[in-house]
Parts: sequence; structure tokens; C-alpha cells
Amino acid sequence: MMGKKEIVNGKKYRELSAAVRAFLGTVACLGAAKGDTAHALTNSALSVLLFSLLWLACSRALKGGTAPKIRRICAWVGALFLGFSWQWGTQLDTWGSVSFPAKRTWLFPLFFAVWAAPVLAWAFGKADEALRKAERAFWEQKDPVARTKEPALSGLRRLLAARPVLFGALGLFLAWLPVFLAVYPGFFAYDATDELNEVLTGEYVTRHPLLHVLALGNIVSLG
Repeated sequence: MMGKKEIVNGKKYRELSAAVRAFLGTVACLGAAKGDTAHALTNSALSVLLFSLLWLACSRALKGGTAPKIRRICAWVGALFLGFSWQWGTQLDTWGSVSFPAKRTWLFPLFFAVWAAPVLAWAFGKADEALRKAERAFWEQKDPVARTKEPALSGLRRLLAARPVLFGALGLFLAWLPVFLAVYPGFFAYDATDELNEVLTGEYVTRHPLLHVLALGNIVSLG
């Protein structure tokens, strides 16, 4: 059992870790901002406010304890993806290219991930708790005798058993069905034309999601 001294030291370590992570996150956020915006943030109280908010969020996340390994891995993958997408996207939008030799291209996403990983792991945990709570409420509404005979469901079978979700998805499909039939076999909106032009010219911008642009280009190339 932990003594009072160990608890106090643990709290101090957690707050120090949250402060360091918040500082790195603030540096990453300011570094990913565009020139004028970054300059304005750096020379105002907004940077202090940003640091404070990041510190509070990280402190709250670390207070929840160590997350399971798989959740930590997913959080780090998501944090790195967000960090690199933000930094590289900003460079593409500002200069039209990514400066791979520059240290900031690699350091700022890593700084952001150091802050974002525990926050994402905490958020994933809260989402998992909410889903489990909703699942328990769903089964508690069933007849007690029938519930004892229900097999444990997981994955796709659990999703199919959640009838409100299934019915909601079916309702959305039926609501959009007239639109699908009206424009069958499809049409090109102005955004899609711009995305196709990006694929044809090889010049990608951050105005549209890159994965969607590449998917659209590959689908069109299939004929």
C-alpha cells in the first residue's frame, strides 16, 4: 500500500510530466501554424492560454492511470498521424512542398504526439466505458430469464444485436435512396473535379482529404 509520501511524489511527477508534454505540444502547435498566425500567437497571451489548456488536458489524462498496451499503441499511432498530417499539410499549403531535410518537419509532429498520445488513450478509454455502459443497459432491458440464455456477443454480432443502431443505419439509407436513384449512376460536383485535377497534374493541396483524392483518382482510372 502506498504511503502519503509516495502519493505526493507520484502526483508531483504526474504534473511535471504533464507540464513538459504541454510545453512540447505548445511548441508543436505554434510551429504548425502559418507564419503570421504563429507570430501573433507567440507574442500574445494566447500562447500561455494554449499551454494551460494543454497542461490541464494532459494532467487529466495522466490522472486516469496507465492505459492497456493496445490502447497506448493505438493512441501513439493516432497521435503521430495527426502530428505529421498537421505539420506536412501546413507546409504544403504554405510553400507548396514538404521540406523533408528540415528538423522541424520531423520534430514538431513528434512533440505533438508526446502530448496527444496520453490524451487520446484517455479519450479512447472514456469512449470504451460509454460503449460498455450502453451495452449493459441494453441487456438489462431484456427479460431476466431470456438474458441468462443469451450467448456472449462480440464484434459484428454485437453490432447487429444493437437494434437501434441497425434501424438508424437503415433509416439513413432509405432517406438517401431517392437521391442515389435520382443521380444514378452518379455525378461530378465541383469539388470532385478539383480533386481529379490534382491526381492528373500530380499537384496536391490541403483543400481536400488526400486519401479521398487518391481513392477518387484510382476509381476514375479503373474506368
